[in-house]
Amino acid sequence: MEMSFADSLGPVCAMAQAALEKDEFVLTSPFAERHGAYQVRFCRRKDPAASVCLCLAPPRNDADICVEAEIWLVVGSAGGAERHLARSFSIPIPFRAEHEEALKLEISRSLATLKALVGLAATCAAG
Repeated sequence: MEMSFADSLGPVCAMAQAALEKDEFVLTSPFAERHGAYQVRFCRRKDPAASVCLCLAPPRNDADICVEAEIWLVVGSAGGAERHLARSFSIPIPFRAEHEEALKLEISRSLATLKALVGLAATCAAG
């Protein structure tokens, strides 16, 4: 039986969740299809106004062996939240252990950007 696209992304989401939990992020919106892509969202425990959204788009055709991934950062409250595209990259499917380091690097770079954005937002709010 062939694995569905959503099922094939399970290992990607599990690895992303494990990496983000180390930086005190918790799952706030489970992995689900939204607007043609599959998304999962995490929020920082200490700062709920900072969140990370991993978006995975299905392959464009049957010959593709990679999915397009984006990491979006959301800073601010629901009424005044700003979305920022932090990273855009490809992930091989099926996702294997040898791909984990590359995904962890993309997440790490995104979190550095998020920390800078949160610091900038705090400076602007105080100033």
